[in-house]
Amino acid sequence: MFRPFLFRRLGPLLLEATHRRYAGAHQRMVQFRLPAERLNDLKERLSKGDGPPGESEWNEIRRSILDERRFTSTNVDSTVLGLCRDLTTGKSYVEFLRSKGIALNLAIVGKLLRLYRIQTGGGGLSGVDQEEIVKIYEDLRASNPVLDGNTCEHLIVALTLTERWRLSFDLLDMIKLAGTPDSLTYSCLIERCFQEGEIEIGWRLLEEQAANKRLPNDEVFLAWLNHCRKDRGNFRSNLEKMLSFTNAKAIFLSKRIGAALRELPPEFNLQAVEARMTDSGKCSHCKSTLASIVVPE
Repeated sequence: MFRPFLFRRLGPLLLEATHRRYAGAHQRMVQFRLPAERLNDLKERLSKGDGPPGESEWNEIRRSILDERRFTSTNVDSTVLGLCRDLTTGKSYVEFLRSKGIALNLAIVGKLLRLYRIQTGGGGLSGVDQEEIVKIYEDLRASNPVLDGNTCEHLIVALTLTERWRLSFDLLDMIKLAGTPDSLTYSCLIERCFQEGEIEIGWRLLEEQAANKRLPNDEVFLAWLNHCRKDRGNFRSNLEKMLSFTNAKAIFLSKRIGAALRELPPEFNLQAVEARMTDSGKCSHCKSTLASIVVPE
C-alpha cells in the first residue's frame, strides 16, 4: 500500500476534503455519435497495420459518415480525425483534405494536435514533428491574436512536447480569461516544468490545478519522481513534499506511481511495499487505518 501522506504548415477532482479520487486517467473523453457497429468498423479499418487509407478509401470513409444525418461538412472531418489512432494516419487524412481544397477549421487542427501527444507513446516526436507543431502555433497566432480556450488547450498539449514549450504560458493565460484549463492541459505543462527544472513554477501550477478541481495525471508525479532521483541531496524532502501534497489534496496515487516507488534504487533507503486493505481500511503491512473513501454518485 502506498500511503498518500507521502503535439508542415497547414493552409470534478475534489468534492470535499474527505472525498478522494485516483490520479492517472484523463477526465475528458471524445464521444462519437455514430452507431456502435459503424464506429467499430471504422476504427478497425483505421487501425490496420498496412498503412493509412489511400485517397479513394478516405473519400469513402468521409462520405459514409456524411450519410449519417447528424453529420455535416462542418463536423465530419474532425470526427474522422478523432477516429485516427496514430499521427501518421491523422496526417494522411489532413493531406487528403488539403488535396481536395478543404479548409482546416479549428476543430480539425485541434484533433491533429492531440495526435502528436499520442505519438509520444510510440517513441517520441521527430524534429520535423516538433517544427510542425510550432508552425501550427505560429499560423494560428498570426490569424487569431486571441484564441478560444479549446484551441489553447490543444496547442499546450502539443507545444509541451517541443523545445518551444514555454509558449504555453501565454496560452494558459488566454484560457483563464474565460474559463479554467482542463486536467490534461495543466498536467502536460507541469510535467514539462518538472522535466526542465522549473520547479517553483511547476508546483505553483500544481497547487492551482488542485484548487481548480482538476486532477493531475500520472505523468506529473512520475516527472517529479524523476526529479527526485536527480536531486539526490534533497531526495527525501522532495518525496515527502509530493506525498504531503497528495494527502492534503485527497488524491490517491495510482498503481503506476506505486510501482515507480518500489523501483527506486536501494541507495535511497526507501521501502515501498504493496499491501492489502481490510474492509475497515486497515493496512495489512503497517497496520495503520486509512480515512474513509467517499464515492460520489
